[in-house]
Amino acid sequence: MDKAILTAAILGVLFAGCGPEGVTSEEVREMNDRESSALLACQVTKYGEKVGQKEAMDWAVEDSVKDIKDGGKVTPLQIEFIEEKGISCTREEMTDYYGAS
Repeated sequence: MDKAILTAAILGVLFAGCGPEGVTSEEVREMNDRESSALLACQVTKYGEKVGQKEAMDWAVEDSVKDIKDGGKVTPLQIEFIEEKGISCTREEMTDYYGAS
């Protein structure tokens, strides 16, 4: 086997799974209400598995209130989960949350 091909294969294995898995911030901006609601429910669940559901919900509510009080541009929570917490969901994961809101 050629060394370049072997090196590429090894790097592919090493870096598999690196970076955020799931939809991106750009994709969130293109989502309809149903999709964005499913994504948020999935993200809150995932974050809740790390820190507890109450803390996850508290963060989401407090962050929204802070944005409103600051009078600045309100960034969708789904994007903040991706950019600040590194939490996203695949479209497959989101299917479990359609209709949940």
